Amino acid sequence: MDRRLIPLVLGCFLGTFLEWYDYALYSYLATSISVAFFPTGDASVALMETFAVFALSFLVRPLGGMFWGYIGDRFGRKLSLSASILLISCSTACIGLIPGYRTIGVYAPALLLFFRLLQGLSAAGEYAGAAIILAETVPARLRGVLTAVVPAGEAMGLLAGACLIFGVSALSGTGPLQDWMWRAPFLVSVPLGLVAFFLRRNVFETAPAPALPHDVAPLRHLVSQHSRILLIGMMAAVLDAVGFYFVLTFLPTFLASAGLIAAHNPVKWEILPLLIFVPAVMGAGFLAGRWGAGKVLALSALCFILFYLPLLWVMPYLPSGGILACELLLAAFLALADGALPFFLAGLFPAEVRYSGFAVSFNLSNTIFGGTTPLVMTLFGHLKHAYVLSAGWIIGAACLTLLAVYMASNRVNATP
Repeated sequence: MDRRLIPLVLGCFLGTFLEWYDYALYSYLATSISVAFFPTGDASVALMETFAVFALSFLVRPLGGMFWGYIGDRFGRKLSLSASILLISCSTACIGLIPGYRTIGVYAPALLLFFRLLQGLSAAGEYAGAAIILAETVPARLRGVLTAVVPAGEAMGLLAGACLIFGVSALSGTGPLQDWMWRAPFLVSVPLGLVAFFLRRNVFETAPAPALPHDVAPLRHLVSQHSRILLIGMMAAVLDAVGFYFVLTFLPTFLASAGLIAAHNPVKWEILPLLIFVPAVMGAGFLAGRWGAGKVLALSALCFILFYLPLLWVMPYLPSGGILACELLLAAFLALADGALPFFLAGLFPAEVRYSGFAVSFNLSNTIFGGTTPLVMTLFGHLKHAYVLSAGWIIGAACLTLLAVYMASNRVNATP
């Protein structure tokens, strides 16, 4: 690989790394955050309020996709990526600096909500922008594997957050962490964000010259002229959205609620799947470059359709090692979709609306299907036939992605 591409690849990796590092921190530190910002006297209510703020940040992602898509298509990918990384790193750090409720009262949860919304808005352009600039820059033979660096950054961010919190929790024992202990990990985003910003600032602009008239907004053109492709993009991203939020983040909680694993500190059940997931994603990107992204997406969907329900049925009869093996297999199925999706979406949309199309379809799918998956799975866990219901949610997502691949035949460009 050309050494000049290394800063670009690293800068794109760090963006999604930061996004999901923050996701992991907020999820795993929810108890400590609830004590600092929502001291209602009822721990369960405070925790619900904390997760409500977390959920609201996902609602602005489609708006963020529209905003960053407009900036990226109209003014260039470089400007969009440089601005978004500064916003996400600063907003993440600010969460660690907000005084607690006992210091500034209701302003504390209000500021928490504001910075979470700012995180959601800024993160909405990260995945799409990073994948697009890589797809438009790197040599054709490397496009599949190097666009997979973007989802690999997601997994590494989750892994870093999980390992950090697992280590700190082990040292501090049970209960909420001390105030300074939960705040410090958020501040790490500042140096990482600055490194990513300067790496992106020094890369060359890769976007093609704007092909749309200045009085035509990219989003309007996308909806009016490419609505079918936009729908295909949303459907293609559904399996990745649902699978990522379930397999890599919520599955240990789901298994603990079913009594299959110990409920104490289920985060340790996420570390090994994430370690396996990263090289598997890169391998999927390599296959996408060789076979075509659509074929790899279809393979992932077929794996979930054929094997997801049997794996859930057999888990209650397995020892902990067997349960972990099933979890690793699901992570491998997901890696196929996650590694191929950025290459697929980058080749789906024409250049003049590529950023808008990618960002809007990806973020809408994640908001509607991905962000609701933990809630849906929690609801299923309290009903009869929880395994069958959860399988219906996952398999339904796989069927939508498989249909999208079929609808997109001959539409995806091998060279964006």
